[in-house]
Amino acid sequence: MLLVVGAITLPLILLFVLIAADTRTDLSELQARIGDSSSRDLVVGWDELESLNPGRSVFSRRVRMLGYMLGGYTPQQNGPMTSMFILVPEAGHILHPAHRHSDQMVEVWPVRPVALDYRRLIWVTGTLRRRTGVVNREIALYTMTGAELEPAAETEIARWFRSP
Repeated sequence: MLLVVGAITLPLILLFVLIAADTRTDLSELQARIGDSSSRDLVVGWDELESLNPGRSVFSRRVRMLGYMLGGYTPQQNGPMTSMFILVPEAGHILHPAHRHSDQMVEVWPVRPVALDYRRLIWVTGTLRRRTGVVNREIALYTMTGAELEPAAETEIARWFRSP
């Protein structure tokens, strides 16, 4: 009996530890703090995307967003150079891939091809646009062109964002 309980419990504990170690901060409900004066670009939080519309000034200037890098619309591995990737607010974990909802995805077009680093937390700065018309649920509702990337650290989340 003890062997049966151990055979069930040990793998479940191991699975829990693996998921906990692989889980990253969900950015989808965080709101950007009022900008740091050292930044010339407007920091936009994921929670703010739904309230933005194409007529607002954010769509005519460069913005800075924090998110997780995913491959484009087809599965990709780490390493290959890519000229487009998807930015999302939540990275998923080892057993559950990141959600891909059109209103929570930004199609990013960097200035020059970049190496894909799946699920890495990054800052992306570029010109944000919202697609118009009816959009397929699997296609990003937002695009960012002329994008520049820089690595980000978990500690930057608290500096730049707050919970609602």
